[in-house]
Amino acid sequence: MSSPPVRPDVYVANSHHVAERIHEYYRRDSYVFSPAGRRRHLLDVPRREDGYYLFLGRLVPYKRADLAVAARPARPPAEGGGPGPRRGEPGGGRRPGRELVGRLDDGALPGVLAGARTLLFPARRTSGSSR
Repeated sequence: MSSPPVRPDVYVANSHHVAERIHEYYRRDSYVFSPAGRRRHLLDVPRREDGYYLFLGRLVPYKRADLAVAARPARPPAEGGGPGPRRGEPGGGRRPGRELVGRLDDGALPGVLAGARTLLFPARRTSGSSR
């Protein structure tokens, strides 16, 4: 005799974007718990401008690392970080003028952010956002 399927009582999302996707696919509301509060200390890190453009995120299609690479000027070089299935694909692998640093631990992140000229953070457009 099989037991009945286990169903979740509550959905928790780490962003409003993920909450929208939960609603789209499961037709359920979710609580949004943003982990960004753990990073407030990064706002107090002294800035220096080493001149590079920075993309932080996993190398998965919806994070659009390819747009970050395409959008930046030829110089200065961009840095990227994070694991992902697209690491060997265009926009996801090593190319001239770009450095993939991999996963950054909490100790390295402040220094990398402090030296960035800007943070490039493209992402998949959601149905409710404008162009």
